[in-house]
Amino acid sequence: ADGSARDVFARGSANCLAYANLFVALAREAGLDARYQWLEVRPQWSRVGDRVLVGLHVNVVVDLHTGSRYMVDIDPLPARDIAGTLELSDRDAAALYHSNVAMDALAGGDPDGAWLQAVRALQLAPDMSHLWVNMGAIYRQAGQYAAAERSYLQALALDDWQFSAMANLAMLYELQGREQERNQWLQRVEGYRRNNPYYYADLGDEAAAAGLWREALGHYQRAVELQPDDSQLLFARSMIHFRLQDLPAAAADLRQAIEHATMRSDIDSYQAQLETLRQAGLAGTGD
Repeated sequence: ADGSARDVFARGSANCLAYANLFVALAREAGLDARYQWLEVRPQWSRVGDRVLVGLHVNVVVDLHTGSRYMVDIDPLPARDIAGTLELSDRDAAALYHSNVAMDALAGGDPDGAWLQAVRALQLAPDMSHLWVNMGAIYRQAGQYAAAERSYLQALALDDWQFSAMANLAMLYELQGREQERNQWLQRVEGYRRNNPYYYADLGDEAAAAGLWREALGHYQRAVELQPDDSQLLFARSMIHFRLQDLPAAAADLRQAIEHATMRSDIDSYQAQLETLRQAGLAGTGD
C-alpha cells in the first residue's frame, strides 16, 4: 500500500516508499538529517533471455553529526541485488509516489485517474525517464498510440539505455504492424542485453545451478569486464574459481571484492571467506 506519512501511520502498513515517507517525516521532526535513497535493483532476466524485470526500491539514509551514516529500510535487499544507488530529493520522492498511485489506478481500471497522477509525477520530476515510460503505458492502454510513442521516445531522450522504453516501443510498433521499426528496437534491446553485466551474471547463475562451472566462469568473466568494480560480481566469480579449485584466483577476486565493497556487512563477509582460505593454506602468498 502507498501513502503519505500520515496515511501510513494511521494504517499501520506500507511499501518501501510509503515507509520511507513516514521515517523521513519522523526523523526530521527529531532533528535528524534523513534523506530518500533510490536503489536500482539488479535486473532479473528470464531463462530465454528476452524479458527482464527492472525493479526500483526506495529507502532512507541518515547522516549523524559524528560522521556515521545509517540506511533504514522496511525490507532490506540482499546486497547482490543492488545495482546502484542515487540520493533523491523530496520532490523526486513525491513524484515516485504519484507515479505509484498512477500505476495502481491503471491496474484498477481507472485510466483517467492514472493519467492525472502520472501528469502530477512528471510535473514534479520531468527528468525521471521511467515516469515517461509509465505515462506511455497509460496512453497505450487507452489506444492513444501516438502519445504513447512520444512518451517512450522522451524516456529514451533522457536515458538512451532505458530498457523498459525500448521494450515497450517494440511492443507498440508490433501492435501497429510497423515491423521495420519493431525490429530496429528489438536490435536495441539485444544490444542492451549484451552490454549489461547482470545479463551475463544471470546466465552464469543458471550455468552454476546446472553444475556447469566452466560455462559459469565464462559468463562471469564477461560480467566483470563490463562492471569491474562490482564487489558482488567479483565475489560470485571467486566462488566459481573455488569450485574449479583455482584457489589463487578465488583469493584474488575476494581481495578485489573487499577493495570495492561499500557495505560493512559485505566487507566482513568477504574477509571471513578470505580468512577461511588463508587458514586452510589456500590463499597463496598474497595478502
